[in-house]
Amino acid sequence: MPRPKQKRGKAPSLGALPTAFGQRLRQARRAAGLSQQALAERTGYDQVSLSRAEAGNITPRLSTILRLCQALEVEAGILLGAPSGAHTTLEAANAEFASLWKAVSAAQQSVVAIHDRLAALEHDLYKRRRETV
Repeated sequence: MPRPKQKRGKAPSLGALPTAFGQRLRQARRAAGLSQQALAERTGYDQVSLSRAEAGNITPRLSTILRLCQALEVEAGILLGAPSGAHTTLEAANAEFASLWKAVSAAQQSVVAIHDRLAALEHDLYKRRRETV
C-alpha cells in the first residue's frame, strides 16, 4: 500500500547567505586566476551551477564546497565566511608553522645550552665540596 504523500513545508529562507557565499566564491576563484569553466573542470561541478552559486541563486552541498576549496586552495572558512584572521591558503599556514617550528627549535637549543651549563656548574660545585671535606 503506497504511503500518502506528506506535505512539505516551504524551505526556510536563507536570506543573504547564498549571495554572500557566491561573492566569496567569485573572489576566491578570481584570486586563483581561474575562469568558471576551469574551476568547473577541476571540481566536476558544472559551470552553469557554478555561475548560479556565484550569483547567489543556489548554495552547493558541503561536499561540493569542500571540492571547491581544494581546487581554489583555500580553507572552507574562507568560502563560508569565517572571521578574518583565518589562514587563506595552505602556503600561509605552512609558512606560519615553519616560523613557529623555527622558534621552538631555537628555544629548545637555548634550554639545552642552559641545561648543559647547569650540569657543568653542578659538577664543579660537587668537586669543590669534595675538596673541602
